[in-house]
Amino acid sequence: MHRRDDFDEDLAKNLEDSEARKIFLLTLMEGEEGLNVVDALKQSIISIGLTEFSNLSNIPTSRISEFINEKKKPRLETLDKFLSPFCLKIKLDVEEAA
Repeated sequence: MHRRDDFDEDLAKNLEDSEARKIFLLTLMEGEEGLNVVDALKQSIISIGLTEFSNLSNIPTSRISEFINEKKKPRLETLDKFLSPFCLKIKLDVEEAA
């Protein structure tokens, strides 16, 4: 099986657990220098492995690859599907403008 150069097999093994996946993704987004949710998802998926993530999410690898390679921007419903293996979902909040 072909793997990306940045694939880390030890990290992927650790991310087999849903709680570990959730903590990993949330940690990528922490702080002022943290990644946005889309970039954190991409990094997490790469760390898990595309085939493994496809098995976890029931999303075809071709669609995952399009997401990783920015060929398509995901809708909110799609982001929820991508977040499901992390036991997370998107929440929007509207605030009054100043």
